[in-house]
Order: sequence, then C-alpha cells, then structure tokens
Amino acid sequence: MPYFGNSVPGINGLASQIDLYTTYWSGYIQSLYNTRARRVTGMFTLNNVDLQNFSFDDVVFLDGAYYRPEKISDAKIGETGPVKVQLIKLIDYVPLGQSEDALNYTVTPAGPSCFNGDDGQITIVFSSPVTYPVTWSSSSGDTGTFNISPGLIQNQTPGTYTITLTDAQGRTDDVQVVVPQSAAAELTTTATVTDPSDCYTSDGAVTITPSGGTGPYTILWTDGSTQFQRTGLASANYTFTVTDSLGCETASTTVLVSCQVVIPPGDISYIREYNVAGICQGETRPDDVDVVVIRVNSGESPAEASDGFYTYDGDWASLQSQYGTTPGTIVQMLQNFTCNNNTDWYYHPTSLAISMDRPLECLCDSNVSGIFVSLNQTISTNPYIFVATP
Repeated sequence: MPYFGNSVPGINGLASQIDLYTTYWSGYIQSLYNTRARRVTGMFTLNNVDLQNFSFDDVVFLDGAYYRPEKISDAKIGETGPVKVQLIKLIDYVPLGQSEDALNYTVTPAGPSCFNGDDGQITIVFSSPVTYPVTWSSSSGDTGTFNISPGLIQNQTPGTYTITLTDAQGRTDDVQVVVPQSAAAELTTTATVTDPSDCYTSDGAVTITPSGGTGPYTILWTDGSTQFQRTGLASANYTFTVTDSLGCETASTTVLVSCQVVIPPGDISYIREYNVAGICQGETRPDDVDVVVIRVNSGESPAEASDGFYTYDGDWASLQSQYGTTPGTIVQMLQNFTCNNNTDWYYHPTSLAISMDRPLECLCDSNVSGIFVSLNQTISTNPYIFVATP
C-alpha cells in the first residue's frame, strides 16, 4: 500500500474520507518515535508459519512491559530457529481487557405482574464506552449475554440479587438489584365446607370465596366444574385453581368434603411400631406381625367418638409404601374390629392391647395364645393427615 502521509484524505480523492496515516500507521509511528521509548533486542524461535503470520502491529509482553516489533533479522525462510527481533517499548499502551474506563450503566428492576410471580425483569442500559458482548451472571444461578443495549434479564421472582457484568474487554462490575414485589395484591381463597350427613349420602357442599388479585375471578376444578358453589358432593377430595382477570392464579388447592373425622395433630398422643408374637392354635412355632399404633386422645370428657387406638397391620415402612411420604397426605383409619373386612386397620376405643393384638388374632383365626409384645420404634415425624371413618 502506498504511503500518502497524514493529510491526504483518500486515494486520488476517490476513496471515502479515510485518513490512512491515522487508520494504519499513527499508532505505530508514534510509539516508534516516542521520546520515552527504548529499544530492546530479543531472540525468538520462529518457524515459517510464524513469519507468515507476523505483523509489526503485534504487541509483545516481556519482563513486565509491552513492546511492538521494529525489525527482524537473521530470519531464514523455510527454517525454524532463533530469530533476532528488535522491540520498541510502548510507554502508554493499555492492553485489551485493562481499559482505564469503568463500565457505565444504569439498572432498572420491575416486579412481576402477579404476587410472587416469576415474570419480573431487570433492565440494564449501557453508556459508552462498552464492548459487546457483555456477559452476566446472577446470584440466582442464571447467566446470559447482552449484544445490544438495553440488556434485559427476564423471568425474575421478587428478591435481592447480585449481578456480575463483564464486557468483551474484560471490564467487570458487580451490582446489587432488588426486584420488588408485584403491585397486585396476593390472590387467596377461603373454602367453606359442609360435610355429607353420612358416608353413604352425596349431600356435601363447598363454597370458594376469592379475595385479593384483580376481579372478576374464574375457578376450575380438576373434575371440570367451573362453579364457586358446589352441592350434592360425596365424601372425597376436591381440587381447584382460581384465576383473576390479569391471569394470576392461586396454587392448586384441595379441600376435603368428608363424612370422616379429621384428627387434629394435637390429638395424636403417639405413633409407635410394635412386634406382636404368639402361637396359633395347633402350631408349635410362634407367629409374629409388625403393627403401627396411632393413639388418638382429644382429652375431652366424655371422650370424643374418634378417640381410641388405631392399629395398622404392617410396619411403618409398609404404611409409607402404601400411602406415600408427601406431607399432608390423607390416611383413612377405619374404626373396624372385624377380620376379613378388606382393611389394614383395626380399632378399639379404650384398649391398646386389644387393638394391637387384633391383626395376629385374625392371622390365627382368633385362636392364639402366649402373646408377647415388644416396641420396635416410636415415630417422631408424622407427614400425614389422619382421618377416622366409622
């Protein structure tokens, strides 16, 4: 390329207004003849590819300073070996990624459209200078990249986050951002339940009353109903979701319409696992069963109808396997004392011994002797809602 000097704006006036000196040579010339520059000579091993890719615009970091090549000597084309390179120290050079300019930006958070929603946003507007792409990471674990300004971080829940920004030059900064709660009021519901008159009649009812959010509201039950007031219900669990006019939803909510008596957690005196052993009539070797006993005691006088000893025919692991371990799972305990009644539950209103012996008695056709009981364990954590059914 011919050299046109510092004041020639183009080639023969035909090119666009490009200052060739400034564009291609000024940085090199200024550093070459800087009064504070000094020359050093270094020996480098260069091969043919290195020489072909060599540029006098290259920058070399050597012994704590930055240099630009000025002259190469002793290079032998096609051979690999030591080559003498004369370098000029760059006094004012600032390497890429070490810009003295800080990242300039503004951050504007916005809360979600629904209370505790997950569509909050963080908008970041960058001011010059900034070199894209800008990567970001959040204390929430989210990461991403901005290629333009403004940058948008979406799907944020209310809370405080630390955002780390790093541009293509390696400039980095941390900023703490508070995503506010939604301006919309929390959408909640209240359920009013009327239980069936007995376990064989479908005359239960439930009324759902929404509040908060933005009316009007709609409701959808898992059985397809869209009514806030329902009647003629049998004993069962009923699950619904309420939606307001902005599309905000409640969590899926289950109500129990039941002829059963829900046992308050405070009325459960203990849950224990026992081993019950004895000899069935006509046998010489003992049989044994593991049972779980739930003691219900309301403390009322006279005792409530749900008070007593409920015995599950199986150990605690078997009960968990049958009903699962999800907190709030309803476990129906039948007030039953009859063998072969298609149930794992036995009940006696006043006697622990009679209640927990019953599964072994049923195993031995009610002919058992020498019953011996030992405590296996006491259950300290109860995830279930127990209900008593007559």
